[in-house]
Amino acid sequence: MSQKKLLLIGGAIWALLLLAALWPQLIAGYDPIQSNPLRALKPLGTEGHWLGTDYLGRDVWSRLVHGARPAMLMGLGATAIALVGGVLLGLIAGLGGKRLDTFLNGAFDVLFAFPDLLLALLMITMLGAGNFNALLAIGISGIPTFARLMRGEIRRIRNSEFVMSSTALGVSRRANILRHILPNALGPVVVLASLFVGRAITYGASLSFLGLGPARPTPEWGLMLADAQLYLSMMPWLAIFPGIAITLSAAASVILARALRRTAE
Repeated sequence: MSQKKLLLIGGAIWALLLLAALWPQLIAGYDPIQSNPLRALKPLGTEGHWLGTDYLGRDVWSRLVHGARPAMLMGLGATAIALVGGVLLGLIAGLGGKRLDTFLNGAFDVLFAFPDLLLALLMITMLGAGNFNALLAIGISGIPTFARLMRGEIRRIRNSEFVMSSTALGVSRRANILRHILPNALGPVVVLASLFVGRAITYGASLSFLGLGPARPTPEWGLMLADAQLYLSMMPWLAIFPGIAITLSAAASVILARALRRTAE
């Protein structure tokens, strides 16, 4: 598939997610929190609820649309934390002395021995459950990935011919960093950031499924999956639709990352 088509597909999915996150009332007519036990567990297309209702009589479509906001906040917020922290540590490791680089690289190796989600769970164990703590934990757990990539790019570019030529011509170290090293090193990091947004959304939903994210009755995709467990045999769509939303957001992130990587190449 061509680069333009990839960008178009990924951009369209992200545009829909952003629209749902910023203006959910435009495409969802029901209150996602208000319950109505008399309309509980209605099938698809019943009485204006075209995705049915959940066990408390809440409109599934409205909860799905309003769930885009906490998902996008989780994805973008956690990515921002991981990006800023990783870039700073990568700069320090890549431009610092040999001892500092060896120490930080060793720390990165230790953290890489643990999966990101496991690190996030360890962070939540220390911070406590909650939406903000989950966001913070996912963001911090992603810092080593960004830092390792940033360090490697800086060391590669620092030893490249054009940087050495610039140094030989008398350009200062600070100017080389700002004009040559940093701009060229950020390209792969931006691609990783695009990929990490989808990962953060998936991790956030996973933590919510385990009861470590936002509290009920917040409309959130992971909570919707958790609530649907008891009704899978008779109403499987209660789990299918939030699962599709999580999958689409992750897929859009991968598509955009691939398109950005091709552009960088």
